[in-house]
Amino acid sequence: STADGTKLQELRRGTEGADIHCIAFSHDSKWLAVSSDKATVHVFSINDFNLTSSTLEEDHASNDILAAPLVLPSSPAPATTNQSSSRMSFLKGYLPTYFSSKWSFAQFRIPNAWTKCSVAFDRRHPNTITIVCMDKRFYRCEFDPVKGGDMVPGVYHENFMDL
Repeated sequence: STADGTKLQELRRGTEGADIHCIAFSHDSKWLAVSSDKATVHVFSINDFNLTSSTLEEDHASNDILAAPLVLPSSPAPATTNQSSSRMSFLKGYLPTYFSSKWSFAQFRIPNAWTKCSVAFDRRHPNTITIVCMDKRFYRCEFDPVKGGDMVPGVYHENFMDL
């Protein structure tokens, strides 16, 4: 929360780390769009974040259970258990936050692009994202507000500077 700096929710767009290029909130504050160096745009539903004090206390309690560290046995174990424990030890601190993260609701992969892109919500067309890339490409994509999934590009311009 902004009051004490505690993390309310972790948003996840994939399993690998990414550099975020742009973040945009929808005009009704129900959605968050993010573009990254992975040539993707992700939309997250933020409408279901209820930020009342009682809900925050419940969320912290449930996150504490999910965020508890994975404890591996300290006593000697059979060889097969030791092997599986050592192979899985890299997951020790990663799995709790991984499973408690909120995954993206809708996605769009920018074809053949490894350039920075900016994202914005279209005020006149609900559930529509405008994507402008540094390589002069322009997309207007729609997402299904109920089902999510892959966004559908409705408008595309190869070189919008020529318009």
